[in-house]
Amino acid sequence: MNLEKIITEKINKNFLPDFFKIINFSDKHKSHYLEDNNDTSHIKLIIVSKSFKSLSKIDRERLVHKTLSEEISHDIHSIRLKLYTLEEYELIK
Repeated sequence: MNLEKIITEKINKNFLPDFFKIINFSDKHKSHYLEDNNDTSHIKLIIVSKSFKSLSKIDRERLVHKTLSEEISHDIHSIRLKLYTLEEYELIK
């Protein structure tokens, strides 16, 4: 299964996001690898979820890292997280 699809399924299942987006910027980092087969190694996730409501930014990141621990340990070289409650996201839109 495609890594982006796996990530999407896990995020949707665990966080029921109001908004979710994966930004894949792996193409800018192809020179990091001897083998050129890692097409989803550098990603940014934007997740807007009610489940972040009472959590600090660090705790939100810990939850996402825990949810994606297998993918992070095997496939993802770099992950950037933008994690918001719906109210926080409305303020920055």
